[in-house]
Amino acid sequence: GVVYAVGTAGGILGSLAAGFLFIPVIGLQNGIFLVSAIVMVNGFAALLNAKARRIAGVVLPVSSVIVLVVFIWVAITGVNIGLGTIGAGSLVYSNEGVMGTVKVSQRWKNGPYTLMVNDYQLATSGDVAVRFGHVPLLLKPDAEDILVISLGSGITSGSVGAHPVKNIECVEIVPALLDVQPLFSKDNHNIIADSRFHLAFWDGRHYVKVTDKKYDLVISDLFQPDSAGVGLLYSMEHFNNVKAKLKKGGAMAQWLPLYQLSPSNLKVIMRTFAEVFPNVAVWYGDLNSEMPTLLLFGSVEPLRINPETLLNSLKMESVKRDMIEYDDPFSFLSFYITDRDGVMKFADDAPINTDNRPVVEYTAPRHIWERRNNAVENFVSLIKLRKKASSLLPGSDDPKVSNELEKYFRGRTEMLKAKAAHAVRNYSKELELYKKAAEFVPHDPFLAMSVFDIGYMYYRRTDFLMSSKLLDWSRQINPDLLEAYFYLAKSYEKEGKKQEAFNVLKALAKKRPDIAEQLLKK
Repeated sequence: GVVYAVGTAGGILGSLAAGFLFIPVIGLQNGIFLVSAIVMVNGFAALLNAKARRIAGVVLPVSSVIVLVVFIWVAITGVNIGLGTIGAGSLVYSNEGVMGTVKVSQRWKNGPYTLMVNDYQLATSGDVAVRFGHVPLLLKPDAEDILVISLGSGITSGSVGAHPVKNIECVEIVPALLDVQPLFSKDNHNIIADSRFHLAFWDGRHYVKVTDKKYDLVISDLFQPDSAGVGLLYSMEHFNNVKAKLKKGGAMAQWLPLYQLSPSNLKVIMRTFAEVFPNVAVWYGDLNSEMPTLLLFGSVEPLRINPETLLNSLKMESVKRDMIEYDDPFSFLSFYITDRDGVMKFADDAPINTDNRPVVEYTAPRHIWERRNNAVENFVSLIKLRKKASSLLPGSDDPKVSNELEKYFRGRTEMLKAKAAHAVRNYSKELELYKKAAEFVPHDPFLAMSVFDIGYMYYRRTDFLMSSKLLDWSRQINPDLLEAYFYLAKSYEKEGKKQEAFNVLKALAKKRPDIAEQLLKK
């Protein structure tokens, strides 16, 4: 009885000490070392008090040597179990908290910051997460009360704040993320200082379940599905809880990391979402085939997009700074994939993810080593699912509108295929497909950016003849793409074409004299 009582008390005190003493005060690694030392001393004491002490003469020196080797190895390699790998660059911030280990690194001085939580890369300066707030608000521009599940670097919330909303609530489970917000203030537009922004530290699923507030729009950031407990954020019960907290006409925007989902798990989540919301619109998050993202936009009422309202929203200065298609609503609409009927057809054989049958929770970790292949497979499978956004646009039967939708649909299809070719390193096929896309959408800003990306790749490979051709083409597609001028001038310079480089800088000076002047100094 005494042994049982002491063991129970030790279990209680140990769990409290780990969460409230060891991790916050001395960190995970030192906490493990301390507990290990206590256990070893306890074991030695037990051996020395045993009737047969002969074994102690072997155990004591052997274990001491092992401990010494481990400590020396840790000291030499700089391993930190709590912080994990730092990678290239320097550590700018770190915090070992009970809810997660947060660190921010920087590869070079004045370079972009990278945010990691529990050794998982959550965001980077200039991250695509800026679209995670803009796209849902462009689809629902009348939203006033917003709930964002997950703070991260604040980039998603910051892009929400770029719209004329009245109230932005954000729920985050890791308190230490509040400390990193100033590092990303340029990217998140210092959202934590916005009077409309309110932050709560709580589990997002539980917060949605118990809050008595109602929202016009709930934006759920993408979560790593192979982490413990995360699968329940993609469950039918959670989606139903969100739906219950929507105002009349409200919507939920659920982002998915296609690069962390197996094709089967993708179908599970899509079908589960479609079982809850009678109206669903699926959108590509971007044109990245190696780390693609997906948006599930669900509502009770049908989604309708007013073209004039969309154009006005895109032209807001606070949106233009983040969205490259600010002057081209048809380019934005080309990210549309399908509706609820398309989802149900795509995922008709998939099971539903529920609390009682957490399919994602127990199957996602099996595919952790197949992420690259899964990303490309998911990206390609959705190309075949695409439809034109006609059903979302009142007046889409207008011949002019219908013609533009058709051109952009066909052009974007070629661009998506090109990105899939890029993922398998078939660059000649990629360029061929970009040329086909240009036949339909010669001035699509995403075509310019795609051509720029492959041009920059050739620049990094020091193939300056190829990079100069592609970067010049990119500049012709979108004359406002400043990056193209920058690297085109550098490509010409590397080729020894000083006059051509100077001419590019002169053209850049007409648009941004400050940048051109800095380049001339170099």
